[in-house]
Amino acid sequence: MKTISIKKLKQLPDQPGVYQFFDEFGELIYVGRATSLKSRVRSYFQGRKKTYNRPIERMIAEVVRIGYDVTPTVIESIILEANTIKKAKPKYNVMLRDDRSFAYLAITKAQYPQFKIVRGHELGVDWFVGKQEVPKGFSALYGPYTSARTITTALRILRDIFPYSTCKSGRTRPCFYYQLQKCPGVCVGEVSPGQYGRLIKPIIWFFEGKKTQIITTLKKQIALYAAQQRYEEAADARDQLYALEHIQDIALITREYESDGEPNPILGRVEGYDISNISGEYATGSMVVFEAGEASKSQYRKFKIKTVSGANDVAMMEEVIRRRLSHTEWPMPDVFLIDGGKPQVNRVHAVFQELGVITPIIGIAKGPTRKNAQLHQIGGGVLLAKRARTYLPILLAARDEAHRFAVQYHRKRRGARLKP
Repeated sequence: MKTISIKKLKQLPDQPGVYQFFDEFGELIYVGRATSLKSRVRSYFQGRKKTYNRPIERMIAEVVRIGYDVTPTVIESIILEANTIKKAKPKYNVMLRDDRSFAYLAITKAQYPQFKIVRGHELGVDWFVGKQEVPKGFSALYGPYTSARTITTALRILRDIFPYSTCKSGRTRPCFYYQLQKCPGVCVGEVSPGQYGRLIKPIIWFFEGKKTQIITTLKKQIALYAAQQRYEEAADARDQLYALEHIQDIALITREYESDGEPNPILGRVEGYDISNISGEYATGSMVVFEAGEASKSQYRKFKIKTVSGANDVAMMEEVIRRRLSHTEWPMPDVFLIDGGKPQVNRVHAVFQELGVITPIIGIAKGPTRKNAQLHQIGGGVLLAKRARTYLPILLAARDEAHRFAVQYHRKRRGARLKP
């Protein structure tokens, strides 16, 4: 860790990392992280009214030195921040945030362990302030993290490198993520409990801050496989090593902004869907994509309804969603946005349950003037519900764009049919 005085903030690097605030007695009073150490730390000391009425203002008044550690990626700054908070328990990290609202990553105690995000108030023990017992039903607990959303995104990034399961064993058909090569096959019994434990060990090490240990292990595996002429396994391990050393965590940068040291995630990638038809004739479906609040028209897709006869918007929505999910080469969204109410949302959810998809769904009923903002949500919990309200204009824009795109294709089909 490097340290500087508050008079030398310009020396801070414009890189991701973790910062630490020390008072005049050398006590660590606050730990935070940033995508840019320079801009984040400097923001604490610029343009603030010195009223000292708020805890954050009193904290800033105590700071005399700043320590910082640069991390190669944002995801590693998240891990380092949590491990530092857990070890030092700085007083302002507790004061500025109720410890019961912190997020924790739990490893379930099961034949095939799963990663589960829980809140402090769910643990049954006061993990943050000193008791270190792992709650019943879990084999390990990591945190505290200031945002459940960032951990969800971090797990999604790591899953591209080290596949893990989110479904139960004993299925007759493989889950959707198995088709994406992000599940090793727990669902259909293709991996034993012992093998699965070894597969997820690197993820556990990562959250323990042991990236170097993962790299060393992978290099040994590559050498061993090569010596044994197991070239395909050596290539897989080499790919994992390269991906680990070149983590692309732009998702963690674009999906959040920072205010008073607290991450506030935005909606990320939203896919919006709508159906257009007249009494079932010339029926079409649309898929539009919004990323970081902006339309990405190059990723729009249109569907000609093929399997549904008559005016059945719910069945047509099911067809569109099934066809969309068959395209495993398309990136999965953070939210599926459905132009419709509970019937459409429930039907899409049924498809997700069948295929093992766990992405949240939000439906917006049209209403007579298309100004209805009643949301129907499945998955994502309270955090997504809060974000959906905060960023409702983005959702409405995506809904209206899906409607426009579906109608445009419907009119094109109908016009072509009606031409003499």
